[in-house]
Amino acid sequence: MNIYLYVIVAMCGSFLLSVALLLFYLRYKKNLLHQQFRIQNAELEHQKQLTQVIIHSQEQERKRIGKELHDDVGNSLASLRLYLDKYMYIAAQENREVREEYKKRISAIFQKLRMISHQLSVVEIELFGLREAMFILSEHIEQSGGFTITIDESAMKIPEDLSYDTSVIIYRVFQELLTNTIKHAQATSVDISFEYLEDAAELLIHYADNGVGISSKKKLHGLGFKNIESRLQVVNGRFDMDSKKAGFSIKLFIPHKMTVTEHTNQAVSA
Repeated sequence: MNIYLYVIVAMCGSFLLSVALLLFYLRYKKNLLHQQFRIQNAELEHQKQLTQVIIHSQEQERKRIGKELHDDVGNSLASLRLYLDKYMYIAAQENREVREEYKKRISAIFQKLRMISHQLSVVEIELFGLREAMFILSEHIEQSGGFTITIDESAMKIPEDLSYDTSVIIYRVFQELLTNTIKHAQATSVDISFEYLEDAAELLIHYADNGVGISSKKKLHGLGFKNIESRLQVVNGRFDMDSKKAGFSIKLFIPHKMTVTEHTNQAVSA
């Protein structure tokens, strides 16, 4: 009888020991997974912060170079124009066409310099906000004869209370998309629209052109979309490509909590 009792006690002890070891292993595994998850989150956060610092540094450098181009090079060109106006007038009194050609070429350099300066520093965002900057950018591209750009604000006006950093990121993404359209799409029109997803608290921006579209993933990665993805990640945004046989279409999703003022403005505009 005692032997059976010892056997039962031993079996129960072995069972309890096995259960304890199993629980210990499961707890260890759970802690290990939690630790790996924390490490991954820390790495992602570090990468996001590093990208944010890099982009901020790039924007500061762009702003500095743009200011120097506008101030230093611009002033030098202005002095050169005055100098040429003075001496070319004397040397070309009987050849007015020569003088006008020089003035025309210097004016073209001024225009190019102004365009490069604006692209680098995005002064319009500082002065007028993202909405006006978007319309100015569209107007410059349309004037170059590339294609027509339609900004549809029927569903939502472009938010005017976005932070400067977020506004610059959106602006740079559109610069990248428009550059891709100019270089590769052979398009005649671009449509841009804004919408607010209230349930997700996200700003949805839709960009589409009527060009030749994108034929392969390899080509997609070669068009600067990695740069777009990196910029959007800084503001916890993302993009979604629309698969279409003709044309190119992309949706940008950017977290944004609409303020009471924006709600009122949207209601009035509607």
